[in-house]
Amino acid sequence: MKRTLPEQLGSLVDEKVRVAIEHFAERIAHDFNNIITPLVAYPDILMTMLPDEKCADMVRAIQESAERALSVTRELAALAGGGMNEARQFDMSLVAAEAIATVRQQLAGSDQVVIEDVLEPNLCIATQAEVFVRAFEALLANAIEAVSGSGGTVSIHAQSMRVVDTTGVGGERIPDGDYHILSVTDTGCGISAADLRLIIEPFVSGFVDKPGCGAGLGLSVAYCGLRRNNAYLQIFSTLGEGTRAVMYFPAVKGGKKPSAAAAEMHTKHTPSAFVKSKQVVVASSGQTQASTAQNNLSFAQDTSRRVLVVDDESSISNLFKMILENFIPAVVVDCAENGLEALEKFKDVRYPVLVMDLHMPVMDGQAAFFEIEKYCTEHGFEMPAIILCTGYAPQAPLRHAIEAQERHVLLNKPVQSDLLVKVVRERLECSLAV
Repeated sequence: MKRTLPEQLGSLVDEKVRVAIEHFAERIAHDFNNIITPLVAYPDILMTMLPDEKCADMVRAIQESAERALSVTRELAALAGGGMNEARQFDMSLVAAEAIATVRQQLAGSDQVVIEDVLEPNLCIATQAEVFVRAFEALLANAIEAVSGSGGTVSIHAQSMRVVDTTGVGGERIPDGDYHILSVTDTGCGISAADLRLIIEPFVSGFVDKPGCGAGLGLSVAYCGLRRNNAYLQIFSTLGEGTRAVMYFPAVKGGKKPSAAAAEMHTKHTPSAFVKSKQVVVASSGQTQASTAQNNLSFAQDTSRRVLVVDDESSISNLFKMILENFIPAVVVDCAENGLEALEKFKDVRYPVLVMDLHMPVMDGQAAFFEIEKYCTEHGFEMPAIILCTGYAPQAPLRHAIEAQERHVLLNKPVQSDLLVKVVRERLECSLAV
């Protein structure tokens, strides 16, 4: 069925609005990451110094609030497409089954929510795994929320089907063809027609009468991610009867048989929406700050124990410096404000490890990475381990360079202090062993 000119113009306007929202979310998420990082990381250090448990409780309260703010920031980053890897082929039923198993474990002992699923096997799709998982978990979370309290059933179905003359959210036409679909249906309270029209707009929740519900970003993130991957979303609902949400993914014809890598991507790249991540507090090395400083002086000329932190936000670089010098014995940390300054400092002191932001003025992290690589190649030096910190996936050349050598690593902002210490310590130890 050929679309009319008004329909085509409407789709064009919707696409421009979506892109504008994504760019806005990207800028906000980037700035919020830098603001929230100290609030998430400093409590780990403070709790090793506090004299009593009452003070520690207050610091934990600050940390919990920061974690909630971090959750919203991650949703904004996802709305903008941040932190996503390339599309890969995988069995969507396999990944969906793992997410369902996690939910069942979390709901164990509850008789209010019944989870039913029928998943056709070997449904191969080619998409970003993080997009698939995040969208599915958003739909599943909404369905569970809809039946919680009064009780009900959530049904999940995965199957193949031929789609003809079908429209998605907002009246967007889904191209005719073969699709693998994943639907989530609940017997909950349903969504009014007025709310349903706004369902994918940011910060709009269909559960206005339920306290403690989400901020309304889940479906916005799901929809934008799906459209970036040429997938589609449908939502049907009747007030008082329930809701059915359907995701359409183009079927991969003749694709290779998906492996267990899909399940690995689920656990490795995307935190489950249903499992609250536990904050790991880095243990104190047992040294006082005075003794650490004294040891640092004795190692000042030993480049094997030196780290360069590169970030245009001084609050972030100073925080990383404090964390590393507090929890890695005898390490010396220097700072640079951009990639060009980092390159010049590296020429003077061949740091074995650099912790570098990706987005910076003058010279960004990607340009600095390749300039340092070029300098090392020209002078016969070993490439240092570079730890890139960002809320967004790097461009393909840099991503491939990072994947080609295990010494390099990409950390998503805001970076947890325990993870930062772990990856830096491991790479310092490797440089000493060479």
